[in-house]
Amino acid sequence: MTIRLGLVAIALLTASAPHAMPAGEAGADMVKAAAPSLTDNAVPEKERIRRAAELAADPRPQALDELLAGLQVMGEELREAIVAALKKKNAGGPTLDRAVDVKAKPDARINALAGVRALKPKDAAARLAPLLNDTKANGEPVREAIAFALCTVDPTAAEAALVQSIKAEPSAKVRYYVAIALGELKSSAAKGAVSAQLKLEKDLAVLDSLERAQRKHNGK
Repeated sequence: MTIRLGLVAIALLTASAPHAMPAGEAGADMVKAAAPSLTDNAVPEKERIRRAAELAADPRPQALDELLAGLQVMGEELREAIVAALKKKNAGGPTLDRAVDVKAKPDARINALAGVRALKPKDAAARLAPLLNDTKANGEPVREAIAFALCTVDPTAAEAALVQSIKAEPSAKVRYYVAIALGELKSSAAKGAVSAQLKLEKDLAVLDSLERAQRKHNGK
């Protein structure tokens, strides 16, 4: 009788236990769990550089997200490895898609905009321009990142948006980068916008960027 009850108990425990994961899946999950994070400063840089190379061959969307987040970390060698991995993935288009997705989380968009600065995908300025002055869909940190990105890509397609922004943008942080982007344009509209804002601007940092833009316009 005792032996019988013991066998029944073992059967019940076995039936209620979760199904065992196949060895291959368990191994893959252990590898993922053990993978060093690109943003973890406690992990040696060499390991994170190796991780960036691994992510270049990883087709999962999460791999691109991890690489873009890594661009926010200090360290020139690591950044170069991340940019190389992004280029190997031909990530320009998907990165720009993330940057302009107003439904995405702000942090994810800011990471993607760092990727836009690094990769300079085609049509970046044209797709970013409509977002620059949309204060409802894009909070200040995102607009700042958009303006920063427009400083590093060809901003010609965003000229009208930049001219509007330097006059209407409430945030000095955003206007600072807008002025720098306007300095890259040689059109009369860009020059006029910079000159006009110089007479009105109160923020010292923005004034400095406007003065630098004007000097570029004047060839100095």
